[in-house]
Amino acid sequence: TGPTCGSQESVRLDAGAGVQVADAKGNLKQQYTASRSDPLPDKRLAMADPRAVLYGDGGRIVTMRSDSMTARVPRRELESGRLSGNVVIRIYRPKGGRAGDLKADAPDVVVESPEATFDAESGEIRCDRQVRITGEVITFEGEGLSLTLGADGKNIERLVIDRATAPVRISRAAAEAQAQRRREQGEVPGAA
Repeated sequence: TGPTCGSQESVRLDAGAGVQVADAKGNLKQQYTASRSDPLPDKRLAMADPRAVLYGDGGRIVTMRSDSMTARVPRRELESGRLSGNVVIRIYRPKGGRAGDLKADAPDVVVESPEATFDAESGEIRCDRQVRITGEVITFEGEGLSLTLGADGKNIERLVIDRATAPVRISRAAAEAQAQRRREQGEVPGAA
């Protein structure tokens, strides 16, 4: 058991230390680290230079990093929070029936913004200010992102940008190559 702050369980990370959270079956569900962390009231944690990896259902992986983060962490698990400064969120889809591989796979989507909020339970990511989205097929910039990850762990259920600030760029060749790979891996209807 870790240190307590009043009657609540709290987390404090020394430089380079990290936290791993497993599900009931012992599978890694989350891991995060920070150069500094301080417990706050209401089971929250302030972190400097946070890095987090969330392992979702269906093999999806979401990584997050920023200059700072304030997160709600009941039972040491990142539940929700606000990332500030140089935010980079990467989303990896499962490939060929296996979970994403952070070392071998390129992310399917990269979100860059000066700030963002996340809710690990609902799978929602919000950026109220400027945002840049890049992926294998599409690149665009705008303001006001709302992104919801699908419950199946494989897809983005909803992605809304309030206002585009630059032209949307779609690579037809990359889209065709991506569709072909997914057919070959049996990930889409009409698969080989």
